[in-house]
Amino acid sequence: MPPITPVAGPSGVRQAPHAAQACLVIVREALAAKPLERLRRVVAELHERRVPILIESNGLSPEARKVLDQMSAPDLQVVHHDGFNKLKLYREGFRRMAKLGVRGVLVIDASGPFSFGAAQHFMRLARKFPSQLLCGYSVKIETPMRRQRVTGQHLIDFSSGFCGLSLSHEDALCPMRLYPLEATLSVLINAELVPEDGFETEFLVRLLWAGLRVRNLPVPASREELMRRPSWWTMAPLFTKLFLVMLTRLPILVCSRVVGWAPEEQSPVKTKSERKAEKLEQLEALARAEKAERAAACAKPGQARKPCCPHVDPEVRAKGEAAVEEARLRAEAARDELTKGQPKVEKAKL
Repeated sequence: MPPITPVAGPSGVRQAPHAAQACLVIVREALAAKPLERLRRVVAELHERRVPILIESNGLSPEARKVLDQMSAPDLQVVHHDGFNKLKLYREGFRRMAKLGVRGVLVIDASGPFSFGAAQHFMRLARKFPSQLLCGYSVKIETPMRRQRVTGQHLIDFSSGFCGLSLSHEDALCPMRLYPLEATLSVLINAELVPEDGFETEFLVRLLWAGLRVRNLPVPASREELMRRPSWWTMAPLFTKLFLVMLTRLPILVCSRVVGWAPEEQSPVKTKSERKAEKLEQLEALARAEKAERAAACAKPGQARKPCCPHVDPEVRAKGEAAVEEARLRAEAARDELTKGQPKVEKAKL
C-alpha cells in the first residue's frame, strides 16, 4: 500500500481527522483451533475492505509461524520476533504504522476478546470521532464469572479511573482499542510503561493524562479470555506507582481538565436514560453483527448461507417447541396431582 500523505494538524493531542485506519494484530502464543479460525475470519474480512494489517508474533514455534505466514497478502504483513515483550511489540507495530501514514490503529490481541462485528464498529466510529480513543469493554457471552473476579475487575477499573482522574472508560484491561496514532505514539515511545501485565491499563491512564477523550464500545468475550486477566493484587504495585506519579502532576492535570479541552471536541451532556439507550443500541448492533458473522462462517462455498443456530431452522424449531410444550403439560399434571386435596387438609387442621 502506498504511503498516505499525512494531513497537517494542531500540535498536541487534538489532531486533524484520520486519513485511514490500520489494524495491528498481536500474537504471543500458539492459538487453539477456535480462536485461530476466528482470527482468520476477522483478518480476511478486514483485508477485503482494504484495511492495512500487520500481524506481529513473538516466541512462536515454526509450525505456528507457518500458520500465520499463510495469511500474508499484498496489504497484510506478518512479522515474527523473538524475545519481545508486549511493550516492544506495540512500539514496533506503531512505528511501522506511522511509516504507512495511517491516522488510527486498531489493536487486536489474539489472546483476548475480539470479533469482526466489534472491529467493524470501531472502524465506523473512528471515521466519526477521529481524535478520540475508542476503548472496548468486555461483554460476557457465556456463564457469569465468580463474584470475586467481577469485584476485582471493578476495583481495577475504579483504580485506573482514580489514577487517571477520569471515569470515562468502562474496561481498563480490554486490549481491543483503536488509538489515534499521532497522539499515542509519543506517549508509547517516551513513557516508561510496564512491559507485560498491566500494560494496557498504564497506557490508558497515561493517555488520559495526555487529554484524550474516550468512547466505549462492547466486545464479546468468553470465560477463558476473561480468566487470563491479572487480579487486582497483582496490579496493586502498578496503581501505587501511577498514584504517586499522578500526585506530582496534579496541578497540571487539574488545570488541563478545567481549561484544556478544545471547544470542537466537547460532547453534549447526556442524561442517564440517553446513555443507557445508547449502550443498549451498541449491544444490539454487536449482536446483529455476531449473528451475521456466525452465519457466514457456517455457510459452505457454492451454497446459500444457512443459519448457524439450530433453533432458526423451522423444522427443528417446531420440534423443540413441541417438546417444550409437552414437558410443560407433564409438569402441570404432576403439580396438580401433588397439590390435589391439599387445601382441604389444611382447613381441617385449622
